Amino acid sequence: MDLSVRIHWQPFADLRAKLPPCAGVYFIGAPFRIGYPRAASRILAANVASDLRTDLRALFKHPARSNDLLAAVLADPAPPVVSLLALPTLSAPAVDAVGVAVLSRFVERAGLLPYANSTGGITSAGDSWEGELDLVEPADAKLPRLDADAIAARYRLEWKEDALPPLGLAFTVRESDEATGDIEVSREDSGLAWRSVTFTRRGG
Repeated sequence: MDLSVRIHWQPFADLRAKLPPCAGVYFIGAPFRIGYPRAASRILAANVASDLRTDLRALFKHPARSNDLLAAVLADPAPPVVSLLALPTLSAPAVDAVGVAVLSRFVERAGLLPYANSTGGITSAGDSWEGELDLVEPADAKLPRLDADAIAARYRLEWKEDALPPLGLAFTVRESDEATGDIEVSREDSGLAWRSVTFTRRGG
């Protein structure tokens, strides 16, 4: 199945009251464009949520302490923005497959995982999407473009690039019966290799 994911940035305050209580993928956008190795993008993080309402409210109330960059951006006076891809009709493996496909497409385009996805951000890494996935972002050309050094300086962080292990077995998920939720799954070696950048507090 082919899928076009279109990013529509909105302030979290505008979304808080109407977050859907279903699984999906959420995107956190920085208050600037990030100069990744191959392309600029506002996408700071892309993660799968089992419940978009619960997970995002918890994230913004208690920023993940294990992710220093995300916590710093969520506390920025120029607040981040959010975009949602709600997937209420897909099974959990299929939602994870969409998440991996989003990240794979992003890595292909930008050269690295989103900077706040230091560990991949997908709970079932190894799923894959059968079909084409297109990730469409607004230009946001008026925003400043910051590379890793400039982002680290802005938030008083240090950064290093990491090579993450290949995902290994990939699961090709096909929705086969909407009524029962049964799915057909086949396995293959994905061969995907991930690279990421980890930002940490100086001296931490």
